[in-house]
Amino acid sequence: MEKPTDPQKPDIKDYEAKASVEVPTLMSHLSKDGLKAYKDDKQEYKDSIDEWKIQYQYYKDERQKVLQMTSLIQTTVASHLQESSCLAGLTLSDWISNLKNSVGADDDTERERVRAWYRTSLKTMRNLNNWPAWVNEYDRASTSAELWGVSDVSNMISVTTDFMAAVPRSEQGWCDSFSHHRKSPDMTIKKMINSFREHMNRVHPVKSGMNRPAAFAAAEDDSYVADGATDTTVQGSKRDASSAPDGAPSAKRSKRKPTVTSIVLSVAGMSTKI
Repeated sequence: MEKPTDPQKPDIKDYEAKASVEVPTLMSHLSKDGLKAYKDDKQEYKDSIDEWKIQYQYYKDERQKVLQMTSLIQTTVASHLQESSCLAGLTLSDWISNLKNSVGADDDTERERVRAWYRTSLKTMRNLNNWPAWVNEYDRASTSAELWGVSDVSNMISVTTDFMAAVPRSEQGWCDSFSHHRKSPDMTIKKMINSFREHMNRVHPVKSGMNRPAAFAAAEDDSYVADGATDTTVQGSKRDASSAPDGAPSAKRSKRKPTVTSIVLSVAGMSTKI
């Protein structure tokens, strides 16, 4: 995923000035047409800022996932597999594809695991204070389900119905509002998730120090993690995929050593280049 382009703030000097003004620096210096164009562009800029914030947060979350997964591979996968499958210059998705081919992972088996993971992620949210973990786990599971062609996510009406059923009753207001938009032809799972995140950030803001990276925020509650799905981060970095930044942050090591299968599930759906 590419970094979102920063919105460009209108420069008043670029707009038509009154005949008596050479270079406008104030709104009062603009002609009638210039003032209207400037106000329109300024409003458009304000609107685009809100969209940019959403896209940039998603970009940061995806970038963090790549960083965490790169570190996970480097600290858990056998060295001989790393040397043959995780070559310098390749993207993280290339690493995963090569590892999958090396261990002979079966597509049908993986698809069933992803389907089980997705269905587990639809458990009704129990703790509003831990809503980011719940949303992030659903985000990861649904992304994997889309990548693997799981039938549960093939119809957006069914997807939105299942998601709203998992939302706690206290957030029925969001469901009522979202129900007017969910049948839109351009509705996607990501848009649905972003809409719910915005709502929860507004009515249940995360306390300082509790906002965890999206890739592994669900680790605190094993009930949201399907069997075989990676549920924590690891420490250390010796080699970096070309799509990931250097220097993975440290974190607790998992008590259960992830398998190549779990890594495939965790990385599924990531952008090939960030």
